[in-house]
Amino acid sequence: MVTPGPVTSASANDRGIPRPEHDDVLGLVLCGGRSVRMGRDKGALELGDRTLVERAASVLDDVADLVVLATGDAPRYAASGRGAVLDGRYSGAGPVAGLAAGLAEARARGRRWLAVLACDMPAVTAEPLRALLARARAQNLDACLFEHAGTPEPMLAVYHVRALGPVRRAIAAGRVRMIDFHRGFGELRVDRTALGCEKEDPDSRGRARAWTSNVNTPADWRRAVSNSGPQRSDSEDA
Repeated sequence: MVTPGPVTSASANDRGIPRPEHDDVLGLVLCGGRSVRMGRDKGALELGDRTLVERAASVLDDVADLVVLATGDAPRYAASGRGAVLDGRYSGAGPVAGLAAGLAEARARGRRWLAVLACDMPAVTAEPLRALLARARAQNLDACLFEHAGTPEPMLAVYHVRALGPVRRAIAAGRVRMIDFHRGFGELRVDRTALGCEKEDPDSRGRARAWTSNVNTPADWRRAVSNSGPQRSDSEDA
């Protein structure tokens, strides 16, 4: 059983933004692991006036009435004011352990849906998450993943709490990729879609491509800072 960490204040209502239409949604920021390629904690990097963790949590606030952080083995980012869910016995399984912890927390809190966003995707807005959630609800899906150019992004996705059992079984079988639980671990309805986010308007394809851009290395970080506008972060690599 995944052991959730302490969850503190993080609801949209606490922030003065009542969203009753999303009171069955828990938001989960996947905060990353050791950040080996970056050489320092990615989640704590500042873009503009917010860390990457805070940026991701703010996006999720738009679709969930509570947002928590998947921080691995121990709580991190206390300054964000967000609660943490921990990997528990699945420590070392990577992001899928965070997904399991988030799904367990959602179920324990009576939520039906888990909206997931990785902290190292700083260009993501609420637009794709709103579309994913609407599609998941309409089709009663177990998982709805954003897809760009034929590649699914399981860390920009919405999951139903029904997926918890298959996720746990996949981890127990040593299948720890984020999409491994989709086949062979239970009957699941999974949708991989571009969601109509790549419309005919000229900038839509570039916008969708930006959403799926990860910040994994110092070079990626320099590009992210450059693309974010005139503001310059003190955390920018020299």
